[in-house]
Amino acid sequence: MARGGLGTRLPPPPLRRSRRRAHRPFLESGHRPAVCHRLGRALRRSASLHYYPLGKYRPLRIRPGPDPLVTASRRSLLRWGLQSVAALPLTRRLSPLLAALPEIPLPDLASFKDRDDEEFWQAVRRCFPLDPQVVYLNNGSLGPTPLPVLRSLADLTREIASDPSEKMWGPLGNRLEEVRGKAAALLGVAPDDVALTRNTTEGISTVGLGLGLTPGDEVITTDQEHPGGAGVWQFLEGRGVRRVTVPVPLPPAPWESFLEKLEAALTARTRVLALPHLTFGSGHLLPLREAATLAKQHRLPLCVDGAHPPGMLPVDLQSLGCATYASSSHKWLLSPPGTGTLFVAAEIRERLAPRVFTGTGFTGKTARRYDDFGTRNLAEVLAQGAALDFHRAIGPERAWRRIQLLTGHLRKGLQSIPRVRILTPLESGRSGGLTTFALKGIPHDRALELLGKEAHFVLRAIPELDAIRVSTGIYNLPEELDLLLSAVEGIVA
Repeated sequence: MARGGLGTRLPPPPLRRSRRRAHRPFLESGHRPAVCHRLGRALRRSASLHYYPLGKYRPLRIRPGPDPLVTASRRSLLRWGLQSVAALPLTRRLSPLLAALPEIPLPDLASFKDRDDEEFWQAVRRCFPLDPQVVYLNNGSLGPTPLPVLRSLADLTREIASDPSEKMWGPLGNRLEEVRGKAAALLGVAPDDVALTRNTTEGISTVGLGLGLTPGDEVITTDQEHPGGAGVWQFLEGRGVRRVTVPVPLPPAPWESFLEKLEAALTARTRVLALPHLTFGSGHLLPLREAATLAKQHRLPLCVDGAHPPGMLPVDLQSLGCATYASSSHKWLLSPPGTGTLFVAAEIRERLAPRVFTGTGFTGKTARRYDDFGTRNLAEVLAQGAALDFHRAIGPERAWRRIQLLTGHLRKGLQSIPRVRILTPLESGRSGGLTTFALKGIPHDRALELLGKEAHFVLRAIPELDAIRVSTGIYNLPEELDLLLSAVEGIVA
């Protein structure tokens, strides 16, 4: 059945490919490894990349092969010239894409001003180096970095390599405060309250290990914690701290029951409320303001896993009232991988000890004491500032409207397909850019296998719910969602 898209339609890749040519979906679950089959040409020549999903705690392995830079002939090196030879260490770290970035023309998004039509979003899409053969619907795991940010990353890497120690701890190092200020403005807090971390997991671990919990203390979490967020509480549980989980109600269960169960779980031994702002599994947007009020009534810190909302929807931490808020900028803010932030309110910083001690940074009174852990990849951290600029140029409100439009388009289509159960709340204000659904009578792994015979969809398996999660980012097009809907319709027919 043909489905009407929004705006200009693009010719979709053909459905019903043969088994031999079919692209299987990229499975990111805690149960089976997945291999990335689409490597760049240069990387394919020099290495084979194996990816291990969440929950396996297995390292990224690169099997060395012939390196074109090592095996190049002397004549070919001379052709590069002295300048290229001097840049060899850097070239080996950068992909051919980064080397060609200055040549790729980019649309002028500023010329669209406040427009919010499909022509504008088509221009936004052209800012991303996405594989046209892939339908990427997994922004919730890792967002694609837009070309302006990749250019910034490449330029910063080259600049640091030109004079490493001088650049690292000189002019470029001083620009960390610019990034901190931009991140603080996005979150609605002061720069002194923000630490520049690598991801949500690091932020939550910093909080969990720094609170000084002792055997017998209790931490209240939910039954939908991301493995990276639950890890530190599980670690402390092995040392005598009691972890209490409150179930997140799935539709059609009444939403109000969550707060009732949360309050009922409180005891005299409760020391922390640790909740996700938006659950990674079912995509529930939890009532943080009400939870913060409850926490203050019992003089407890509310520590939030905020991996998803920044960049997805407008966030104002001052109004939320949480004590800490850990997030990953490489998701919806589309920053380079390995960038994140940690908000720590002033009233808890005296109690919260840092995890790493270097120089005298840990003696400070601001949140900077939680990101002073020695030498780091400065180019990635500073490129996070370029990602924040890109997000600000689009506008948080405009980005949120786009995500809501795409999410609504997807959910409306799923509701019309028999045997589909949407596990994400459909009420306004109860969810964000994640949509999780299950197929009656078809296990999620079998469903992903069948979808993979239709097109190369990049989706997220949620084994705990026997479901599939779809992320709709600002770069996605309605035609991609139509293709997924047609594929789902085909496998349930």
